[in-house]
Amino acid sequence: MILTYNVLCDTAGTQGIFTPKRHLSNMIVSLLQPLSIVEDAGFQAFVDAIKKPGTLIPKETFSIRKDLLRMYNKTRQKVEQSLALAHDIVLTAELWVARAEESYLTVTCHVIDREWNLNSYVLETTKVLGEDTSVDIDPVLEAMLRKCQKIVRFFHNDIEAEKKLKEAQLQQQLPHHGLIQYVGDGWFSCFHMLKRLAEQYMAINMVLSQRQEFDLCLNGSDITKASSAVAALQPFKDVTEEMSQRCKDISNNQQYYLLSNSIPLVEELQTKISKEQRGNDVANHLAKQCKIHFGDLKKSQRLVLTTALDPRFKNLILNVNDSESANHFLTKLLKDLKAISSPLIVSSDVPNLVQLLKQYSEHSSIPEMENPLAWWRFEGSVKFKDLSRVALRNLGVVSTAIPLDRAFHETDKMFYSRRSCLEPENINIILFLNSNYTP
Repeated sequence: MILTYNVLCDTAGTQGIFTPKRHLSNMIVSLLQPLSIVEDAGFQAFVDAIKKPGTLIPKETFSIRKDLLRMYNKTRQKVEQSLALAHDIVLTAELWVARAEESYLTVTCHVIDREWNLNSYVLETTKVLGEDTSVDIDPVLEAMLRKCQKIVRFFHNDIEAEKKLKEAQLQQQLPHHGLIQYVGDGWFSCFHMLKRLAEQYMAINMVLSQRQEFDLCLNGSDITKASSAVAALQPFKDVTEEMSQRCKDISNNQQYYLLSNSIPLVEELQTKISKEQRGNDVANHLAKQCKIHFGDLKKSQRLVLTTALDPRFKNLILNVNDSESANHFLTKLLKDLKAISSPLIVSSDVPNLVQLLKQYSEHSSIPEMENPLAWWRFEGSVKFKDLSRVALRNLGVVSTAIPLDRAFHETDKMFYSRRSCLEPENINIILFLNSNYTP
Protein backbone atom coordinates (compact mmCIF):
# COMPACT_ATOMS: atom_id res chain seq x y z
CA MET A 1 0.00 0.00 0.00
CA ILE A 2 1.29 3.47 -0.86
CA LEU A 3 0.53 6.09 1.76
CA THR A 4 0.17 9.68 0.65
CA TYR A 5 0.02 12.86 2.69
CA ASN A 6 -2.28 15.65 1.58
CA VAL A 7 -2.60 18.90 3.47
CA LEU A 8 -6.12 19.37 2.17
CA CYS A 9 -7.25 16.24 4.02
CA ASP A 10 -6.41 17.68 7.44
CA THR A 11 -9.44 18.48 9.53
CA ALA A 12 -9.91 21.73 11.37
CA GLY A 13 -8.91 20.00 14.58
CA THR A 14 -5.41 19.29 13.30
CA GLN A 15 -4.55 22.79 12.15
CA GLY A 16 -2.81 23.46 15.45
CA ILE A 17 0.08 21.16 14.52
CA PHE A 18 1.08 23.45 11.63
CA THR A 19 4.02 25.04 13.39
CA PRO A 20 6.78 26.69 11.31
CA LYS A 21 8.60 23.36 11.39
CA ARG A 22 5.55 21.55 9.98
CA HIS A 23 5.14 24.18 7.25
CA LEU A 24 8.79 23.65 6.34
CA SER A 25 8.30 19.88 6.23
CA ASN A 26 5.24 20.34 4.04
CA MET A 27 7.20 22.55 1.65
CA ILE A 28 9.95 19.91 1.39
CA VAL A 29 7.39 17.20 0.64
CA SER A 30 5.28 19.17 -1.83
CA LEU A 31 8.24 20.65 -3.76
CA LEU A 32 10.43 17.52 -3.52
CA GLN A 33 13.27 19.44 -1.90
CA PRO A 34 16.23 17.67 -0.24
CA LEU A 35 16.38 17.90 3.55
CA SER A 36 19.75 19.62 3.23
CA ILE A 37 17.92 22.77 2.09
CA VAL A 38 17.59 23.78 5.76
CA GLU A 39 21.42 23.91 5.97
CA ASP A 40 21.77 26.07 2.86
CA ALA A 41 23.14 29.53 3.66
CA GLY A 42 20.84 31.19 1.14
CA PHE A 43 17.75 29.55 2.62
CA GLN A 44 18.75 30.52 6.16
CA ALA A 45 19.33 34.13 5.07
CA PHE A 46 15.87 34.17 3.47
CA VAL A 47 14.25 32.86 6.67
CA ASP A 48 16.02 35.52 8.73
CA ALA A 49 14.83 38.20 6.31
CA ILE A 50 11.15 37.27 6.47
CA LYS A 51 11.21 37.39 10.27
CA LYS A 52 11.40 41.18 10.06
CA PRO A 53 8.03 42.94 10.57
CA GLY A 54 6.33 44.16 7.43
CA THR A 55 8.23 41.84 5.08
CA LEU A 56 6.14 40.92 2.04
CA ILE A 57 6.88 37.81 -0.01
CA PRO A 58 6.08 38.16 -3.74
CA LYS A 59 3.43 35.78 -5.02
CA GLU A 60 4.11 36.24 -8.75
CA THR A 61 7.08 35.06 -10.79
CA PHE A 62 7.08 38.36 -12.67
CA SER A 63 8.13 40.24 -9.55
CA ILE A 64 10.98 37.82 -8.81
CA ARG A 65 12.23 37.89 -12.40
CA LYS A 66 12.21 41.69 -12.36
CA ASP A 67 14.38 41.68 -9.24
CA LEU A 68 16.71 39.06 -10.77
CA LEU A 69 17.16 41.27 -13.84
CA ARG A 70 18.16 44.20 -11.61
CA MET A 71 20.68 41.97 -9.84
CA TYR A 72 21.92 40.67 -13.19
CA ASN A 73 22.50 44.13 -14.68
CA LYS A 74 24.29 45.39 -11.58
CA THR A 75 26.48 42.29 -11.32
CA ARG A 76 27.25 42.38 -15.03
CA GLN A 77 28.63 45.90 -14.66
CA LYS A 78 30.95 44.71 -11.87
CA VAL A 79 32.16 41.76 -13.96
CA GLU A 80 32.80 44.03 -16.95
CA GLN A 81 34.81 46.40 -14.74
CA SER A 82 36.92 43.50 -13.45
CA LEU A 83 37.56 42.16 -16.94
CA ALA A 84 38.47 45.62 -18.24
CA LEU A 85 41.49 45.57 -15.92
CA ALA A 86 42.66 42.15 -17.11
CA HIS A 87 45.50 41.81 -19.60
CA ASP A 88 44.77 38.22 -20.59
CA ILE A 89 41.46 36.34 -20.50
CA VAL A 90 40.94 32.59 -20.85
CA LEU A 91 37.61 31.16 -22.01
CA THR A 92 36.25 27.67 -21.31
CA ALA A 93 33.00 26.15 -22.58
CA GLU A 94 30.88 23.43 -20.99
CA LEU A 95 28.29 21.56 -23.04
CA TRP A 96 25.62 20.03 -20.82
CA VAL A 97 22.16 18.48 -21.10
CA ALA A 98 19.28 19.85 -19.05
CA ARG A 99 16.60 17.43 -20.15
CA ALA A 100 15.72 15.35 -23.21
CA GLU A 101 16.67 17.13 -26.44
CA GLU A 102 17.76 20.30 -24.60
CA SER A 103 21.48 21.03 -24.60
CA TYR A 104 23.17 24.17 -23.31
CA LEU A 105 26.60 25.76 -23.62
CA THR A 106 27.98 27.67 -20.63
CA VAL A 107 30.97 29.94 -21.31
CA THR A 108 33.23 30.89 -18.40
CA CYS A 109 36.21 33.26 -18.38
CA HIS A 110 39.27 33.06 -16.14
CA VAL A 111 41.66 35.91 -15.28
CA ILE A 112 44.52 36.49 -12.88
CA ASP A 113 44.12 39.79 -11.06
CA ARG A 114 46.82 42.21 -9.90
CA GLU A 115 47.28 40.24 -6.68
CA TRP A 116 47.83 37.00 -8.61
CA ASN A 117 44.48 35.47 -7.67
CA LEU A 118 42.69 33.35 -10.25
CA ASN A 119 39.11 34.59 -10.71
CA SER A 120 36.43 32.83 -12.76
CA TYR A 121 33.21 34.35 -14.08
CA VAL A 122 30.34 32.63 -15.88
CA LEU A 123 29.57 34.87 -18.86
CA GLU A 124 26.74 33.30 -20.83
CA THR A 125 24.59 30.19 -21.06
CA THR A 126 22.78 29.55 -24.30
CA LYS A 127 20.76 26.74 -25.81
CA VAL A 128 22.47 24.79 -28.60
CA LEU A 129 21.23 22.38 -31.23
CA GLY A 130 22.66 18.92 -31.77
CA GLU A 131 22.68 15.46 -30.31
CA ASP A 132 24.77 14.30 -27.41
CA THR A 133 26.92 11.32 -28.27
CA SER A 134 28.77 8.83 -26.10
CA VAL A 135 31.63 6.45 -26.67
CA ASP A 136 30.76 2.76 -26.70
CA ILE A 137 32.55 0.60 -24.17
CA ASP A 138 33.62 -3.01 -24.65
CA PRO A 139 30.45 -5.20 -25.00
CA VAL A 140 31.81 -7.88 -22.64
CA LEU A 141 32.69 -5.32 -19.98
CA GLU A 142 29.33 -3.59 -20.49
CA ALA A 143 27.50 -6.89 -19.91
CA MET A 144 29.45 -7.43 -16.70
CA LEU A 145 28.59 -3.91 -15.51
CA ARG A 146 24.89 -4.51 -16.17
CA LYS A 147 25.06 -7.72 -14.15
CA CYS A 148 26.78 -5.91 -11.27
CA GLN A 149 24.09 -3.22 -11.33
CA LYS A 150 21.39 -5.91 -11.12
CA ILE A 151 23.12 -7.47 -8.12
CA VAL A 152 23.28 -4.17 -6.24
CA ARG A 153 19.69 -3.37 -7.18
CA PHE A 154 18.57 -6.79 -5.87
CA PHE A 155 20.02 -6.16 -2.42
CA HIS A 156 18.87 -2.53 -2.28
CA ASN A 157 15.28 -3.54 -3.10
CA ASP A 158 15.09 -6.55 -0.77
CA ILE A 159 15.34 -5.76 2.94
CA GLU A 160 15.59 -9.42 3.90
CA ALA A 161 18.40 -10.05 1.42
CA GLU A 162 20.27 -7.03 2.76
CA LYS A 163 19.90 -8.40 6.27
CA LYS A 164 21.23 -11.79 5.15
CA LEU A 165 24.17 -10.06 3.47
CA LYS A 166 25.19 -8.51 6.78
CA GLU A 167 25.01 -11.94 8.41
CA ALA A 168 27.11 -13.43 5.61
CA GLN A 169 29.69 -10.64 5.99
CA LEU A 170 29.99 -11.51 9.67
CA GLN A 171 30.30 -15.21 8.88
CA GLN A 172 32.91 -14.62 6.17
CA GLN A 173 34.74 -12.07 8.37
CA LEU A 174 34.36 -9.39 5.72
CA PRO A 175 34.10 -5.62 6.32
CA HIS A 176 30.53 -4.51 7.06
CA HIS A 177 30.25 -2.35 3.94
CA GLY A 178 27.09 -1.69 1.96
CA LEU A 179 26.94 -2.16 -1.81
CA ILE A 180 27.26 0.87 -4.07
CA GLN A 181 25.15 1.41 -7.19
CA TYR A 182 26.66 2.67 -10.44
CA VAL A 183 24.47 5.44 -11.85
CA GLY A 184 24.73 7.67 -14.90
CA ASP A 185 27.93 7.60 -16.92
CA GLY A 186 30.40 8.69 -14.24
CA TRP A 187 33.34 6.31 -13.92
CA PHE A 188 33.86 7.26 -10.25
CA SER A 189 30.71 5.48 -9.10
CA CYS A 190 31.52 2.57 -11.45
CA PHE A 191 34.92 2.20 -9.79
CA HIS A 192 33.44 2.17 -6.28
CA MET A 193 30.71 -0.32 -7.26
CA LEU A 194 33.19 -2.80 -8.74
CA LYS A 195 35.64 -2.40 -5.87
CA ARG A 196 32.93 -3.12 -3.30
CA LEU A 197 31.61 -6.14 -5.23
CA ALA A 198 35.13 -7.58 -5.56
CA GLU A 199 35.53 -7.15 -1.81
CA GLN A 200 32.16 -8.68 -0.89
CA TYR A 201 31.61 -11.32 -3.61
CA MET A 202 31.86 -14.31 -1.21
CA ALA A 203 29.10 -12.96 1.03
CA ILE A 204 27.08 -11.87 -2.02
CA ASN A 205 27.22 -15.31 -3.65
CA MET A 206 26.29 -16.99 -0.36
CA VAL A 207 23.07 -14.98 -0.08
CA LEU A 208 22.22 -15.27 -3.79
CA SER A 209 22.65 -19.05 -3.65
CA GLN A 210 20.39 -19.26 -0.60
CA ARG A 211 17.77 -17.25 -2.48
CA GLN A 212 18.31 -19.39 -5.61
CA GLU A 213 19.26 -16.32 -7.65
CA PHE A 214 21.96 -18.29 -9.44
CA ASP A 215 21.95 -16.07 -12.55
CA LEU A 216 23.17 -13.18 -10.41
CA CYS A 217 26.03 -15.08 -8.75
CA LEU A 218 29.47 -13.74 -9.60
CA ASN A 219 31.62 -16.39 -11.27
CA GLY A 220 35.39 -16.46 -11.55
CA SER A 221 35.35 -14.60 -14.85
CA ASP A 222 33.19 -11.82 -13.38
CA ILE A 223 35.53 -11.39 -10.42
CA THR A 224 38.58 -11.30 -12.69
CA LYS A 225 37.01 -8.63 -14.91
CA ALA A 226 35.87 -6.57 -11.94
CA SER A 227 39.29 -6.79 -10.27
CA SER A 228 41.02 -5.88 -13.55
CA ALA A 229 38.75 -2.87 -14.01
CA VAL A 230 39.39 -1.72 -10.43
CA ALA A 231 43.16 -2.09 -10.86
CA ALA A 232 43.03 -0.18 -14.17
CA LEU A 233 40.87 2.63 -12.78
CA GLN A 234 42.82 3.00 -9.52
CA PRO A 235 45.52 5.20 -11.14
CA PHE A 236 42.80 7.49 -12.50
CA LYS A 237 41.26 7.75 -9.04
CA ASP A 238 44.64 8.52 -7.45
CA VAL A 239 45.48 11.17 -10.04
CA THR A 240 42.00 12.72 -9.81
CA GLU A 241 42.30 13.07 -6.04
CA GLU A 242 45.75 14.59 -6.51
CA MET A 243 44.25 17.07 -8.99
CA SER A 244 41.71 18.13 -6.39
CA GLN A 245 44.45 18.69 -3.81
CA ARG A 246 46.64 20.69 -6.18
CA CYS A 247 43.92 23.16 -7.14
CA LYS A 248 43.02 24.14 -3.58
CA ASP A 249 43.68 27.75 -2.57
CA ILE A 250 44.52 28.79 -6.16
CA SER A 251 41.14 30.07 -7.32
CA ASN A 252 39.28 32.72 -5.35
CA ASN A 253 35.78 31.34 -5.87
CA GLN A 254 35.95 27.88 -7.47
CA GLN A 255 38.49 25.08 -7.81
CA TYR A 256 39.75 25.08 -11.38
CA TYR A 257 42.75 23.04 -12.43
CA LEU A 258 45.69 24.90 -13.97
CA LEU A 259 46.97 23.76 -17.35
CA SER A 260 50.51 23.72 -15.99
CA ASN A 261 49.65 20.55 -14.04
CA SER A 262 48.89 18.58 -17.20
CA ILE A 263 52.33 17.30 -18.21
CA PRO A 264 53.41 16.06 -14.75
CA LEU A 265 50.03 14.51 -14.02
CA VAL A 266 49.67 12.73 -17.37
CA GLU A 267 53.21 11.38 -17.04
CA GLU A 268 52.33 10.09 -13.57
CA LEU A 269 49.10 8.55 -14.87
CA GLN A 270 50.83 6.80 -17.78
CA THR A 271 53.50 5.41 -15.46
CA LYS A 272 50.90 4.00 -13.07
CA ILE A 273 48.80 2.47 -15.86
CA SER A 274 51.84 0.80 -17.43
CA LYS A 275 52.40 -1.06 -14.15
CA GLU A 276 48.89 -2.56 -14.40
CA GLN A 277 49.01 -3.55 -18.08
CA ARG A 278 50.47 -7.04 -17.75
CA GLY A 279 47.59 -9.49 -18.10
CA ASN A 280 44.99 -6.73 -17.67
CA ASP A 281 42.94 -6.11 -20.82
CA VAL A 282 41.15 -3.12 -19.29
CA ALA A 283 44.45 -1.45 -18.39
CA ASN A 284 45.81 -2.14 -21.88
CA HIS A 285 42.73 -0.56 -23.45
CA LEU A 286 42.93 2.51 -21.19
CA ALA A 287 46.66 2.89 -21.89
CA LYS A 288 45.97 2.93 -25.64
CA GLN A 289 43.18 5.48 -25.21
CA CYS A 290 45.47 7.72 -23.12
CA LYS A 291 48.10 7.58 -25.85
CA ILE A 292 45.50 8.47 -28.49
CA HIS A 293 43.91 11.34 -26.56
CA PHE A 294 46.98 12.76 -24.80
CA GLY A 295 49.77 11.94 -27.23
CA ASP A 296 53.10 13.57 -26.37
CA LEU A 297 52.18 16.68 -24.42
CA LYS A 298 55.74 17.97 -24.57
CA LYS A 299 55.26 18.66 -28.27
CA SER A 300 52.83 21.45 -27.39
CA GLN A 301 54.54 24.84 -27.13
CA ARG A 302 51.86 26.27 -24.82
CA LEU A 303 51.95 23.28 -22.46
CA VAL A 304 55.74 23.30 -22.32
CA LEU A 305 55.93 27.05 -21.61
CA THR A 306 53.13 26.96 -19.02
CA THR A 307 54.75 24.02 -17.22
CA ALA A 308 58.16 25.73 -17.24
CA LEU A 309 56.66 28.90 -15.73
CA ASP A 310 55.07 26.94 -12.89
CA PRO A 311 57.68 26.97 -10.07
CA ARG A 312 56.50 23.53 -8.97
CA PHE A 313 57.21 21.74 -12.25
CA LYS A 314 59.77 23.88 -14.11
CA ASN A 315 62.49 21.24 -13.74
CA LEU A 316 60.48 18.86 -15.93
CA ILE A 317 61.23 21.21 -18.83
CA LEU A 318 64.25 23.35 -17.97
CA ASN A 319 66.55 20.83 -16.31
CA VAL A 320 65.96 17.84 -18.59
CA ASN A 321 68.14 16.90 -21.56
CA ASP A 322 65.32 17.22 -24.06
CA SER A 323 66.26 19.50 -26.94
CA GLU A 324 62.79 19.32 -28.51
CA SER A 325 61.06 20.54 -25.33
CA ALA A 326 63.70 23.25 -24.91
CA ASN A 327 63.07 24.48 -28.46
CA HIS A 328 59.30 24.54 -27.88
CA PHE A 329 59.85 26.49 -24.65
CA LEU A 330 62.12 29.11 -26.22
CA THR A 331 59.94 29.50 -29.33
CA LYS A 332 56.77 30.15 -27.32
CA LEU A 333 58.60 32.32 -24.77
CA LEU A 334 59.97 34.59 -27.50
CA LYS A 335 56.51 34.86 -29.08
CA ASP A 336 54.98 35.91 -25.76
CA LEU A 337 57.77 38.35 -24.95
CA LYS A 338 57.22 39.95 -28.33
CA ALA A 339 53.44 40.06 -27.80
CA ILE A 340 53.83 42.01 -24.56
CA SER A 341 56.59 44.23 -26.00
CA SER A 342 59.11 43.11 -23.40
CA PRO A 343 62.32 45.19 -23.17
CA LEU A 344 64.23 41.93 -23.61
CA ILE A 345 62.85 41.64 -27.15
CA VAL A 346 62.51 45.30 -28.09
CA SER A 347 66.17 45.96 -27.29
CA SER A 348 67.33 42.53 -28.56
CA ASP A 349 68.97 41.98 -25.17
CA VAL A 350 69.79 38.29 -25.73
CA PRO A 351 72.58 37.99 -23.10
CA ASN A 352 70.29 39.30 -20.37
CA LEU A 353 67.53 36.90 -21.45
CA VAL A 354 69.92 33.94 -21.33
CA GLN A 355 71.15 35.00 -17.90
CA LEU A 356 67.58 35.47 -16.65
CA LEU A 357 66.56 31.98 -17.79
CA LYS A 358 69.67 30.48 -16.20
CA GLN A 359 68.89 32.13 -12.86
CA TYR A 360 65.25 31.04 -13.03
CA SER A 361 66.10 27.42 -13.88
CA GLU A 362 68.63 27.24 -11.04
CA HIS A 363 66.23 28.75 -8.52
CA SER A 364 64.77 26.15 -6.16
CA SER A 365 61.34 24.74 -6.97
CA ILE A 366 58.41 24.93 -4.56
CA PRO A 367 56.43 21.93 -3.20
CA GLU A 368 53.68 20.58 -5.46
CA MET A 369 50.90 21.45 -3.03
CA GLU A 370 51.90 25.13 -2.78
CA ASN A 371 50.26 27.90 -4.77
CA PRO A 372 52.36 28.88 -7.84
CA LEU A 373 50.45 32.15 -8.25
CA ALA A 374 51.31 33.18 -4.69
CA TRP A 375 54.99 32.44 -5.42
CA TRP A 376 54.94 34.68 -8.49
CA ARG A 377 53.22 37.44 -6.52
CA PHE A 378 55.63 37.58 -3.59
CA GLU A 379 58.90 36.24 -4.99
CA GLY A 380 58.89 35.59 -8.72
CA SER A 381 57.67 39.05 -9.74
CA VAL A 382 60.55 40.57 -7.73
CA LYS A 383 63.40 38.29 -8.79
CA PHE A 384 62.23 37.58 -12.34
CA LYS A 385 60.20 40.64 -13.27
CA ASP A 386 60.56 40.20 -17.05
CA LEU A 387 59.32 36.61 -16.83
CA SER A 388 56.45 37.42 -14.48
CA ARG A 389 54.47 39.16 -17.23
CA VAL A 390 54.69 36.02 -19.36
CA ALA A 391 53.71 33.91 -16.34
CA LEU A 392 50.69 36.14 -15.76
CA ARG A 393 49.73 35.60 -19.39
CA ASN A 394 49.98 31.79 -19.27
CA LEU A 395 49.26 30.52 -15.76
CA GLY A 396 45.65 31.69 -15.93
CA VAL A 397 44.91 28.97 -18.49
CA VAL A 398 42.80 26.25 -16.87
CA SER A 399 42.50 22.68 -18.10
CA THR A 400 38.96 21.85 -16.95
CA ALA A 401 35.70 23.37 -18.19
CA ILE A 402 34.07 22.93 -14.78
CA PRO A 403 35.38 23.23 -11.21
CA LEU A 404 36.82 19.96 -9.91
CA ASP A 405 34.79 20.15 -6.70
CA ARG A 406 31.60 19.96 -8.77
CA ALA A 407 32.95 17.22 -11.00
CA PHE A 408 33.90 14.66 -8.37
CA HIS A 409 32.39 15.53 -5.00
CA GLU A 410 29.06 13.83 -4.43
CA THR A 411 27.72 16.68 -2.28
CA ASP A 412 28.26 19.17 -5.11
CA LYS A 413 26.54 17.07 -7.78
CA MET A 414 23.20 18.44 -6.53
CA PHE A 415 24.14 21.59 -8.46
CA TYR A 416 23.69 19.75 -11.74
CA SER A 417 20.33 18.30 -10.76
CA ARG A 418 19.02 21.72 -9.78
CA ARG A 419 20.47 23.36 -12.88
CA SER A 420 18.54 20.94 -15.09
CA CYS A 421 15.25 22.01 -13.49
CA LEU A 422 15.59 25.72 -14.28
CA GLU A 423 13.14 27.29 -16.72
CA PRO A 424 14.82 27.83 -20.14
CA GLU A 425 14.08 31.56 -20.08
CA ASN A 426 15.81 31.94 -16.68
CA ILE A 427 18.84 29.66 -17.08
CA ASN A 428 21.26 32.31 -18.31
CA ILE A 429 20.37 34.89 -15.64
CA ILE A 430 20.37 32.46 -12.71
CA LEU A 431 23.63 30.69 -13.64
CA PHE A 432 25.32 34.05 -14.19
CA LEU A 433 24.22 35.27 -10.74
CA ASN A 434 25.05 31.93 -9.11
CA SER A 435 28.65 32.34 -10.22
CA ASN A 436 29.19 36.08 -9.93
CA TYR A 437 26.71 37.70 -7.53
CA THR A 438 27.82 38.67 -4.04
CA PRO A 439 25.28 40.25 -1.64
